[in-house]
Amino acid sequence: MIVENLRNKFLKLIRVPPNISLKERRYFYIGLLTTLFPLFFHLGMLILFGVLGVWSLFFLNIFSVLLYVYSFYLVYFQGNYLTAIILGAVEVFIHQVVCILGLGWDAGFQYYLISYILAIGLLPPKQKYVITFFEIVYALTYFTLSLTVKSLIPLYHVSSEIIFSLNIINVFIFLLLITLGMVYFTRTSWKAEEKAEAEFQRAEDLLHNILPVTVANRLKSHGEVIADDYECATVMFADIVDFTKIASDLRADQVVTLLNEVFSKFDELVEKYYLEKIKTIGDAYMVVSGAPNSCDDHSERIIEFAVDCIREIEKINERHQTNLRVRIGINSGPVVAGVIGKKKFIYDLWGDTVNIASRLEAYGIPGEIQVGEATYNLLKDKYQFRDRGMIEVKGKKTIHAYILVG
Repeated sequence: MIVENLRNKFLKLIRVPPNISLKERRYFYIGLLTTLFPLFFHLGMLILFGVLGVWSLFFLNIFSVLLYVYSFYLVYFQGNYLTAIILGAVEVFIHQVVCILGLGWDAGFQYYLISYILAIGLLPPKQKYVITFFEIVYALTYFTLSLTVKSLIPLYHVSSEIIFSLNIINVFIFLLLITLGMVYFTRTSWKAEEKAEAEFQRAEDLLHNILPVTVANRLKSHGEVIADDYECATVMFADIVDFTKIASDLRADQVVTLLNEVFSKFDELVEKYYLEKIKTIGDAYMVVSGAPNSCDDHSERIIEFAVDCIREIEKINERHQTNLRVRIGINSGPVVAGVIGKKKFIYDLWGDTVNIASRLEAYGIPGEIQVGEATYNLLKDKYQFRDRGMIEVKGKKTIHAYILVG
């Protein structure tokens, strides 16, 4: 219970204030680390040097404790981690130089110069001049002291046992700091990589929802204009009859929910028959077989898909006590396929085959599957059709149409 309370209090202590942005959160924690850890360390040194009677270092540690209390205030309450880290860098420089001159090289205080070089290097890239200045000063100081202090007599005479103990403590704390830093940034890197991978996969999924996989890969690899000719593909349009009238009696959310249920079922069937959904336009649904992935049985896949679409509409009518009906128009022949636009781009189809399929749907019979002559010629030996004869359509004089009957 006590451990849990202490844990909760500690987590509450290091919680990120609301004024700290997500981007600055890492530097907030670096600021906390470079203020709280030295604060407790100097409290310990304060007691140690008081016991040893090294009063100049005792009073220096009082100054250090007060400085790190103020630095903590800057980080936690003001979000000013930069000033806090710079104050810490200045304090570490002064404190360690004094300790090294006072107690000698063998006491191990020089290791903190190295640790703060690493801490300063973790500041944001925009602080490159601050980082460079302190790293140069620290590095020069370290190498200068390493060449001179070893031959000098320390200012304070302390027993070799205490010096040895200080060295062990300082080496341990130095290694602990390095280990904690490595663990933190290794975990941070892993999390960043996992997040980047998840975002990349999310972007890939979104892209593949917009474009066929093969087309998306080509677009990413080369950035070229995507335009392909297909000698023969089968295009289908499906439209819900009188949906505008039906929607007028429903709330907006009910309209969207109903359309979503219908088209989600169609989407499942698209995957089942390995087709390519092109787009939805209002309550109309467009799909193609044979592009961008060519296949010999494109017309059969579309017919089976259309039959299943009508079955799904019947199931939806039973569930919701509605009377939805669809008109379906299908045509086969050459098409041009490609990606147009730079924003909100779409994979689309063009050509006379597409136009005839659209007309066959518009002039179709509710609840029936109407196909053009090209599709009929491909399927007449496998399916039964009723000859509807020549129908007059907008933009075309006449189209020979057939109705699937079995």
